[in-house]
Amino acid sequence: MASLRNAQSIMEIWDKELDIINTLEDGLNEALERLLMHRPGNYRHRLGKNDEALELANQTYVELLKQGGASRATLRELRSIKTRFPGQVLDPDNGAYLVYSIAQSLIIQIQDFVDIYTK
Repeated sequence: MASLRNAQSIMEIWDKELDIINTLEDGLNEALERLLMHRPGNYRHRLGKNDEALELANQTYVELLKQGGASRATLRELRSIKTRFPGQVLDPDNGAYLVYSIAQSLIIQIQDFVDIYTK
């Protein structure tokens, strides 16, 4: 009986993590679409050139890893999502601040979940 409860508990936690991943990806995709609509030519040459965005991804990954609450799969997915969008972040001049804002908001939600899960 205890192992069944354990399995159910693990599944509930994984479902929450998947929801967080999907929310993060949906938010970033939506922001990216908006950015492409507003500045279609300005976006592509910036991809891969924003070390600050990559640094933010790495810091977030390390911070979540230190807190120990999210699964390795969640952390890998978060890192993958964040590094797929390196050029749009932290540049208010090209309209990309929207992506940064959404990402920051979702990262805070993930950290809140990790805090609750690890207590």
